[in-house]
Amino acid sequence: MKKIRLSIITIASVALCACTATNKPENNGENIILDSASLQEEWRLDSYRIDCESKQFDVTSSYKLSFNEPDNTFSLSTDCNMINGEFGIADDTIRFKNMLVTEMACDNMIVEQNMLRLLNDSTAYAICHGDTLTFTAPYIGSAIFIKREDTHLSSDAKSFIGEYTDQKDGSTLQIRKDTNSGPSIHISLFRLTDIDNGIGTISDNTMTFTATDAAGNPIKGTITLDGDTATVVFTHSTWGYLPAGSTFHFKRDTQSMTDERSSFVGTSYSGGGNGGGLAIDLTITFMADSICECISNFYQAFPNPVKVKGTYLIHNGIVEVTCRPEGFEDNPINWRFSIKNNGNELSFNNYDKSEEGSMGTGWLILKKK
Repeated sequence: MKKIRLSIITIASVALCACTATNKPENNGENIILDSASLQEEWRLDSYRIDCESKQFDVTSSYKLSFNEPDNTFSLSTDCNMINGEFGIADDTIRFKNMLVTEMACDNMIVEQNMLRLLNDSTAYAICHGDTLTFTAPYIGSAIFIKREDTHLSSDAKSFIGEYTDQKDGSTLQIRKDTNSGPSIHISLFRLTDIDNGIGTISDNTMTFTATDAAGNPIKGTITLDGDTATVVFTHSTWGYLPAGSTFHFKRDTQSMTDERSSFVGTSYSGGGNGGGLAIDLTITFMADSICECISNFYQAFPNPVKVKGTYLIHNGIVEVTCRPEGFEDNPINWRFSIKNNGNELSFNNYDKSEEGSMGTGWLILKKK
């Protein structure tokens, strides 16, 4: 049996329990040696036993663990927050560092808190057996992740899988093999909306999808491929800003574009500026899946800084950031940053038309933390 110690570089509190996780899988000779390639793809949380309490999760669970081999980053999505960071493998040990956790408050966070305790425990170890990853912390419990399969996807559906970008404004289309019912669809239209939770089906070389618009109403469309170009046509919409017939074109991302995006995952930038005579302080933390966390007073719209989730797009040396604080859901705040100083600085300068953003006048400089 090959043990893989799990070391998390962060501060953690460990709760002791009389019911400890001492059961270990027997060695049947089928364990694999972990490397970055073997961790690729996505793993879903199947079950855990924490503090003597067991819980089983179905295939639709929001708890998904992803390892990104090119830049050695990982992300764990929950039903509330996102955990991101970096990982490395040495001497059969998985080491995590630079962990970033969003801090959204939700009604029920017990599972999320338990998973954080488990991942943070310095005595934890992991065993990889085929398509199963078992994390165990002797004084807390254990969790089992199962590699998500894509055998349900047809060869036609697999040809759609990928990330696409509108070269004109940086809008993105993401088609992933995330669900057992079909590929998942995420569309981010710059300065317009984000469309999440889409599920696609294939027929006659056309992907038909149903998703949810910003108002929570169903929205439907089709996606067709012509080489590396994906065309999205919305066929049903109740939202006036995105009527039926609206059409968008996206180009499949190159490796260099993917590398540019992944280089931002797990980084934070902070700084200040002004817009229309109003001062602003802003901190942005970039996470996986084009999600970011914005902390700001949003040009003095709030007496104290507030923390909200946002989205971002990266293309051709530009970072487009959209934040939606309370009261701004229908009119989000956008910044179009130029990447400066080898990625150590983000510059928004609306006086310079090449860096124009959503403010009529204003500038903003953020530095990498």
